[in-house]
Amino acid sequence: MNNEQLQYLHAIKKYGNMSKASKMLFLTPQSLSKSVKTLENELGFKILYTSNKGVTFSELGEKLLDISSDFLSSIEALKQTAAATVTTANISIHIYALSSFEELYFNRFFKNNLSKPQPLDIILHELDAQKLIAKIKAGEIEYGFYHRFYLDGKDISEPLDAGLAFEPIFLIQHICACSTSSPLSKHRRISIKSMVSKHPFLLHIPSQFLFLNLFNALSLMPETIPLPNVDTIVEAIYHNKGVCFFQQVLQTGEDLINYDHNKIALINLKETIIGNLGYLHRQDGTLSYQAQNEIAYLSSLL
Repeated sequence: MNNEQLQYLHAIKKYGNMSKASKMLFLTPQSLSKSVKTLENELGFKILYTSNKGVTFSELGEKLLDISSDFLSSIEALKQTAAATVTTANISIHIYALSSFEELYFNRFFKNNLSKPQPLDIILHELDAQKLIAKIKAGEIEYGFYHRFYLDGKDISEPLDAGLAFEPIFLIQHICACSTSSPLSKHRRISIKSMVSKHPFLLHIPSQFLFLNLFNALSLMPETIPLPNVDTIVEAIYHNKGVCFFQQVLQTGEDLINYDHNKIALINLKETIIGNLGYLHRQDGTLSYQAQNEIAYLSSLL
């Protein structure tokens, strides 16, 4: 039995059925069912029952949820304690991340949380995907912050190089952003095809490989307007020059991009587009104690 299996059970309990839980966990229903079955065989009792109406946990399954909830909370508390040790000395943390990290995450989370004086200095190094991966594979750095992209539960990101592993931290949902003067703003939900059929897509250059993969997966070739940063995209939407995806933290609904709500309308998409922020590392070695503490500390700021 491991933490991951217990987290899967809590996801099934939260979402009420295997299909929804597997989608949110980025697993196939078959993989999720296999994990549950393996745990049942290990423990020697039935944990849950599935039917057309959803999932019902057995009496022992409910007790396992109660016990494991405390256990998982304790593990999280230990992670926070480990993260706190990072700040006990005057040190520098070097963050290696994809090119869009500063605009989308660093400015929004890290700088806000580091506004108070602290005994450490965070230094950000932004690299394109190829250079970040090359540094990790060469052993020059232990880990780097990375982004995976999912369309309706299917990973449409570039395949990971052999020997690398991706560990998720938190999820981001993508929604349509358009000018309040655009006819699109009258819609409650819209497909990506309709979104880009009559409007140019404002392409964030540092993140362009993610969105181009998305359009390839949908067999779409929209007109694009490449722009260098988020501020220029927001300004272009204000003037109804095109449309774009805006990001929200899935768990809280918090916007990652600042904008004038009177000038930009956000519309839910018919498709589910989820971004997964996490970190890459080599599979053939255990992260050092310092690296584990750094990741725990940085994750606590997100």
